[in-house]
Amino acid sequence: MGLRAGIDLVEVAAVADAVDRHARRYLSRVYTEAELAACRSQGGYQASRLAQRFAAKEAALKALRPAGEAVAWRDIALQETPAGLRLRLTGAARGLARRAGLDEWSVSVSCAMGYACAVIIARGAE
Repeated sequence: MGLRAGIDLVEVAAVADAVDRHARRYLSRVYTEAELAACRSQGGYQASRLAQRFAAKEAALKALRPAGEAVAWRDIALQETPAGLRLRLTGAARGLARRAGLDEWSVSVSCAMGYACAVIIARGAE
């Protein structure tokens, strides 16, 4: 079995700043509608939850190892399920995973002291 991992750390304030400065353009370029719905709060979006998802996207890219192939941010998404968070790949990200034989994904996210962290483990046939 092949095994790959990716990890990323994101400053929550940097994500909040991107939302403040670029608003809808940033949000629609990086996050799926389902991700945005999961991050909505009464006054807008929870920056810590957006940062966790951004860290997960970066960590997934590290596990995918695209080697110059373009992958859209929205091709990597976190879905909330009753069992917890699940990684969903579409488009170029899905193609990279298939070519690498990666078919099982595990994701863990956390947030503390102004930072969001994500760890991705991918497994499949080598």
